[in-house]
Amino acid sequence: MSKAANYRAPATGQFISEKTAKHLDLMFMAEDFKRWALQASAAGRKDEARDMARRHSELKREAQAALRDSEVAYV
Repeated sequence: MSKAANYRAPATGQFISEKTAKHLDLMFMAEDFKRWALQASAAGRKDEARDMARRHSELKREAQAALRDSEVAYV
């Protein structure tokens, strides 16, 4: 199940759109990869850390694209 599946907008209490949920899921995954990259780097696994950092960057770009496509209106 999506980490954002049960997320509600704080101001309105309404469920967020599927596209916004996709954006949030990508952001959560990106942060996971960032954490794993830091752990691998600390453990001296440089190749693994570099791969994780690259995936983190890719996911952040995907999340930004998903946000542009979402129907979120900021007040």
